Amino acid sequence: MPLLSLVFSVVLILVGVTIESESFRPPSPSRRLLSLKKEAIPPEVNLLAGMVAGSVGVGVAYPIDTLKVKTQTFLDTAAAGEKAPSPWSLAATVVKNEGVGAFYSGVSTTMFGQALIKGSVFWAYGAAQRSLELDLGVVELSAWWTFLAACLSGAFGSFLVTPFERIKCVMQAASNQVVMQAAGSNEFSSPLSCIRDVVESDGVAGLLFRGIGATLLRETPSYGLYFFAYELTKGALLEQISVDPNLAANSVFFNQLVPLVGGAAAGVVASWVPVYPIDVVKTNLQFSVDGGRRETLVSATQRIYSTGGPGAFWDGLGPKLARAVVNHATTFLVFEQIVQFCARIPE
Repeated sequence: MPLLSLVFSVVLILVGVTIESESFRPPSPSRRLLSLKKEAIPPEVNLLAGMVAGSVGVGVAYPIDTLKVKTQTFLDTAAAGEKAPSPWSLAATVVKNEGVGAFYSGVSTTMFGQALIKGSVFWAYGAAQRSLELDLGVVELSAWWTFLAACLSGAFGSFLVTPFERIKCVMQAASNQVVMQAAGSNEFSSPLSCIRDVVESDGVAGLLFRGIGATLLRETPSYGLYFFAYELTKGALLEQISVDPNLAANSVFFNQLVPLVGGAAAGVVASWVPVYPIDVVKTNLQFSVDGGRRETLVSATQRIYSTGGPGAFWDGLGPKLARAVVNHATTFLVFEQIVQFCARIPE
């Protein structure tokens, strides 16, 4: 936590210096996000749509996420110099040794958790936008302030993400008996049994806050890039549809593709590639049940590097990107559909 406090202190100082600097000027209209004017989404709609969309998106993509976690935790029990298997090879091994059900270990907890997380993050993003618009006295935020609002939503969501991902990581790794024997635990029969075991071994704090530093370092910039990339892609595509006669003639069809393309771009290019090494460290901090004898963020980073070199920080990236395409394209499609449906309901 001292490292985390130092990081946030530096960030706050830099932001304060930037805003107070005489050289700072409000972003010009030309730097605004390329986006068509839209009505503000009510907070309750942001919450509801985010909850449903987050749950559906993560459920659809969950088997790919399981592959990612198994790949990331492989090096903990691998022989010196042994490399993680390819995603296809690992998937075949899982099906052969553990069955198809292993791909869905912990899915119910994760879907429930993502409903709360995504609902809260979408709500926080909308609330931050409205607050900044009022404070700045503007009708539409610039790109910089939109990014800041998204970062704030990510920081807010981190405190919900941490306990749910702790359970998810433990249960996904639990089906690998070798890994869990090394971690001092066994496969869990249900999410509740996993929660009980984690609390008994690591305490309530170990459930709620283990990996919080790495989660904040991942979620804050990740959601900043996530929403920024989606808004930018969505705005560019909608504008192109509106000015191109060929596309405009089939605007109903193409408008349905916009959230799919925007969500895929936001999930793959923007929100995961830049922060993926932090995700690897976070997974390694969270998957063990060891009575609280956990590593620090720095020591875990050093161990991963000494075991697998720089490449170890990118283990599981392929499955993660595949999951991101499916998850976030589905998430934004469902989100936009619910928002449009709610907009048609008479007040």
